[in-house]
Amino acid sequence: MNTLQDRIRGSLIGGAIGDALGYPVEFIDSFGEIQKRYGERGITRLDTRQHWLDETEQVGKAVVSDDTQMTLFTANDLLNAKKQGISLKYGICRAYVEWYLTQIGKKSGKYKDCWISSIPELNHRRAPGKTCMKSLNDIYRGKDPINISKGCGGVMRIAPIPLYAAVDGRMDILDADKLAGEVAEITHQHPLGFISAALMSHVIYRLTLDENPTREGMIEYIREGMEILNELFPQYHSDNLEMRGKAQAAIELSSNDRTDIENIKTLGEGWTGEEALAIALYCVLKHFDSFEDAMIVSVNHGGDSDSTGAVTGNILGAALGYEAIPQFFKDDLELHDVILHMADDLYRGYVTYSRLVLAYLNPDSESIVDKQKRYQQAIGEWASKSDKTRKKEIATQDTQYIQPMDEHVAIPMDFFIPNKAWAVIKQGHISHSMEDKWFMYCDESKIRFYRSWTGCCVYVAIYENVNDGIHICQLQSSRVPSRSNAMFDKEDVELFLQLLMEDLTQPAF
Repeated sequence: MNTLQDRIRGSLIGGAIGDALGYPVEFIDSFGEIQKRYGERGITRLDTRQHWLDETEQVGKAVVSDDTQMTLFTANDLLNAKKQGISLKYGICRAYVEWYLTQIGKKSGKYKDCWISSIPELNHRRAPGKTCMKSLNDIYRGKDPINISKGCGGVMRIAPIPLYAAVDGRMDILDADKLAGEVAEITHQHPLGFISAALMSHVIYRLTLDENPTREGMIEYIREGMEILNELFPQYHSDNLEMRGKAQAAIELSSNDRTDIENIKTLGEGWTGEEALAIALYCVLKHFDSFEDAMIVSVNHGGDSDSTGAVTGNILGAALGYEAIPQFFKDDLELHDVILHMADDLYRGYVTYSRLVLAYLNPDSESIVDKQKRYQQAIGEWASKSDKTRKKEIATQDTQYIQPMDEHVAIPMDFFIPNKAWAVIKQGHISHSMEDKWFMYCDESKIRFYRSWTGCCVYVAIYENVNDGIHICQLQSSRVPSRSNAMFDKEDVELFLQLLMEDLTQPAF
């Protein structure tokens, strides 16, 4: 696996692990009380039994809180906004309103961009922050939120921004830091509520791209980020100094011989942005080489345990990667596969539609999946038997007159074509008779089908290169959006796959 992809996975999964580990003890007032429930070291493993729920409400997984919920919504509409061509801040703000509606049990025709809204676990209230709920309620009702909150509800959700930005230089680090601050400010308008988010973004961005991250290197990234705060937020000089003081304290405390619980108490309880980040920086620096120890320390105190755990996991996961996280932390984590899918989409830079996603999006989508399975099996059988490898003519966009696709609907797909079949398909299809109604050519990321007589574009399949072949993740069909429903989607998937199969099996010319 690509190292950068592994780091992005590690950051999102790490944050969710810290969130789930700390959630059961978030409102326990002291480490002593945590010890009474979980033993001398406090909580050290994910608790799959929610002590605050009745027996009938148990889910058998360590549940995540609003921290991970909002992180996932940040990621989902970060990708949506890029695709839709709207500002990233505006898109993410829309996602937060959509999350807010899941917390109050409402649906909206206006706020319906995020596929994760269909996930039942994300429609449960998991102790959402009052400031987030109040601010998003204001936005939903068309008002500007006004507050002076520096709560950690801003910093705990912004990890997807630097993770997305760091891939292939999609965003400069300063732009990513600035966006992280702006996104936190949507709900938390005290400078320390969003300055902390910008500093967190800076550290994650640097660690994600560092081929050999070290504790010493991370200290340099923190100090570099503190200097950049003055550039990004020059009007908040005193708040920058306070954030700098907290971060510097975290660095210094991580080198002393006192206990973790004593050092964390010096930094605060984590209810505010600057305290949550300072505690997370301390935990990562103190236990840089041990994800397990850093997680345990980050949540075992009398403060906002799930948020300090989430931020710690986001930062250290970006440095160590997913594969370095102990398996016992992954096994019982709620939404593990959803989070992993979202991490991979952040790496790719767009939303993909695996069978996991289809299962949430469309209760009737199984029949579409069955169609894909049927054709995938047929193409696999062809590849194992056929010796066809080449045509005489290669189709390109200049082979015949074609027109661009205008309005269309996007249909999720999850379809693999092995290399042997792809070698034939990618050469395209040229019509040689009046009875042959199709022209097809392929470019670096799309398979395009046109009517051969008129040049009208009918289908565009978006694919990515994977091991041993290509993966088609979306089919765009030339239909007006008002004709977007399951019946038409099935028909289009069927015809598109049928055309691919016919192209494989027709005689070479």
